[in-house]
Amino acid sequence: MYRRTYPLSNAVYIYVNRPPRRPLPARLREFLAYILSRQGQQDVVADGMYLPLNPDAAREQAEKLK
Repeated sequence: MYRRTYPLSNAVYIYVNRPPRRPLPARLREFLAYILSRQGQQDVVADGMYLPLNPDAAREQAEKLK
């Protein structure tokens, strides 16, 4: 599931439109932190529409929010 080796898997990207070198709005940062958290990734699985990130990728992206 986490290896994404199935040939028809597809990535979903989130783009944020903000001025360069400006912090993210607090509510947006909180939402992204939730989505990348263990609970958020479990909710992604429960929804059944998307595949979760592998734990290393989720941690890597969460570090970028700091």
